[in-house]
Amino acid sequence: MKITEIKMAKSGAKVIIDGGKEFVFSPEIVYRYGIKKDMDLNEKIFFEYKEESDKLLAKQYLFNYLGGRQKSILQAKRKLKEKGYGSNAVNYAIEKALEYKLLDDNQFAQAYIDNYKKNKGLKMIKYQLLGLGVDEEVIDAYLTENEEIEMQTALRLGRKYVESKKEKASKDKLYRYLYGKGFDGSTIIKVINEVFSDIQE
Repeated sequence: MKITEIKMAKSGAKVIIDGGKEFVFSPEIVYRYGIKKDMDLNEKIFFEYKEESDKLLAKQYLFNYLGGRQKSILQAKRKLKEKGYGSNAVNYAIEKALEYKLLDDNQFAQAYIDNYKKNKGLKMIKYQLLGLGVDEEVIDAYLTENEEIEMQTALRLGRKYVESKKEKASKDKLYRYLYGKGFDGSTIIKVINEVFSDIQE
């Protein structure tokens, strides 16, 4: 495979071969192996370099992606696959992110619960975390710590809802509202009894 051109770009080094096909390489791999214009490379060697390059590019992309809010391991894997990285590159990038503690499903679950527990029921939070690939045991450990807060949240949201709806508020409507927020039936019934008891008094 003959290299006809190399273009440096933000995304990496674009290595163009005979026929005009482009491959994005990590600049580190280009410099390490002295890949340059008019160079002839055995196809097997070329794709070995490409696989090594993909690992580095995937790692760099993932580290940038994780620079903002915390993500679950599954979210990180999905993002890398969306970008077209193969399984070897994805696994390498994930391993490095775990090694540097940029990914941690325990921390992610705790942060997620802390962020949403004042506006959602624990049932919904658990469902969402399971969808993000977090282990059920990890989720349950943190949710148990927040059961008392859930009741306070449900009461606060229930009272706010009834106050905003005034005479249009009903037990059925409040039930549907809190159910949509992810609270379980027993919690909702307690809230309904307390909120409407306050109104009657």
